[in-house]
Amino acid sequence: MSQEIQTENKMGIKPMLPLILSMSLPAMFSMTIMAMYNVVDSIFIGNYDQAGLTAISLAYPLQLFLIAAAVGTAIGVNSLVSRKLGEKDFDLANNAATHGLVTCLITYTVFLLLGLFAVQPFMGLFTTDAHTFLHHSGDDRKDAAGDRQYDLPDAVPASGCCDQYHL
Repeated sequence: MSQEIQTENKMGIKPMLPLILSMSLPAMFSMTIMAMYNVVDSIFIGNYDQAGLTAISLAYPLQLFLIAAAVGTAIGVNSLVSRKLGEKDFDLANNAATHGLVTCLITYTVFLLLGLFAVQPFMGLFTTDAHTFLHHSGDDRKDAAGDRQYDLPDAVPASGCCDQYHL
């Protein structure tokens, strides 16, 4: 009997409250960190440049859309796998997990392509300021060592809004 309990899925044998806490607290912590990151990012960049703050403000809905798609897919796959494990249908649980990974790769590819090709047109719908979504102002200023120099306000908007979607 004790051997059977050790191989049983924890969601079938663990008490409800510890199970809910152990599974919900990491997600709550992650969402809190994301929200704090966006607030701190807005405050920091807002101190340097209006265009940077505009870029961050325009990027936030895109970031939320990306996270909603990823988390929604993960919750759906998790629910299906959990139900199949509870029914002791391990073949369908493995099949659902495999399809979840394939769906993850497809979602990644879609958002990668959106990040590469749709961010600048999206930003262009809301602003005509080139500094909002370009990496630098285009001038080739160099320091004494011959290295290219960028102003912080020129470099920050692009790194804060466009490049984070390429990951």
